[in-house]
Amino acid sequence: MVSVLLVLFFVLLILLISSFVYRLRTFCTICVISRDTFLFGLKKYPFVSSPSLRITSTSYAVRLEYSLPFALALSREMEDQGYSVRYRNKVKSAASSFANWLIEDKGQLQRNPTKGVAIPAEPLMAPRELTEDQRYVLRNIVERHADLRGQAIFALGYWAGLRVSDVSWQRMEDTHIGPKIGWIRTGHKGRKYREIDVVNEVRRSLAAYIENGRKYTSSPYVFTSQRSDRLTESGIERWFRNLKSLATKDEWELIKDVAFHDLRHDFAHRARESGWTLEEVAYYLGHITKKGTPAIATTARYTQVSRKQLKDKLRLIK
Repeated sequence: MVSVLLVLFFVLLILLISSFVYRLRTFCTICVISRDTFLFGLKKYPFVSSPSLRITSTSYAVRLEYSLPFALALSREMEDQGYSVRYRNKVKSAASSFANWLIEDKGQLQRNPTKGVAIPAEPLMAPRELTEDQRYVLRNIVERHADLRGQAIFALGYWAGLRVSDVSWQRMEDTHIGPKIGWIRTGHKGRKYREIDVVNEVRRSLAAYIENGRKYTSSPYVFTSQRSDRLTESGIERWFRNLKSLATKDEWELIKDVAFHDLRHDFAHRARESGWTLEEVAYYLGHITKKGTPAIATTARYTQVSRKQLKDKLRLIK
């Protein structure tokens, strides 16, 4: 009899835990973007776990009554705590998607409460541009410490402006490197593939790695790791952080906040300075619309004023 009761107890316990995990995952996935916002929601608005989560017998009127104040209060709270406009827009977008699901799939709402949340526009600034000193330090560290794989990865980011995902998912069949030729087919993000020629710095690094540095020669992907036939995006980011950690103290002060994606932004700035048109930069970087035309609006960010430019101009004021 005792053993039966124990079995029943553990079954009920498992069901309760499963129910809690399901609600937690649903709330985290649909309602919020980050752990901070999630904890804020649970702490200050515990009712969210009931009317906004449980799509059962809770009436539409009660759910709407709670969801609109929550959305407004969440926006004000994030603003007071200094969250960026970009981050707040992400949270609003996630909450809006959840509300649309309630409206379209569940029929539990008649309007989207996030439409009453106004977030001011943020001034459009140019993406980051590295200084000459930062560029020199990064190239120097790669030359001193990076292996053949690292040199090829850096070359694709610095000399070709590839995204981390583009590098990670680059396939051998799309990589055409020879003694006198060098071009690749790339564009994993959004499946917006394009064929681009690469400079000698990329061609030489890729050729050396493919010939002498690949661990899994049978892998369909160019970059492999010790444990897998494809080096993941997080693996590339980790490699870049480890590479920067090998810098001297003076070098570290210059590059400590440089991310791998900044190499892509800096490539675009250097291309513009070299006389490339916006259409040319857009095509090379993969800023392409659904119709296949260059997304000029996206690439135009590189013509915007940067914070560094304004800071330099401030010194001229007398």
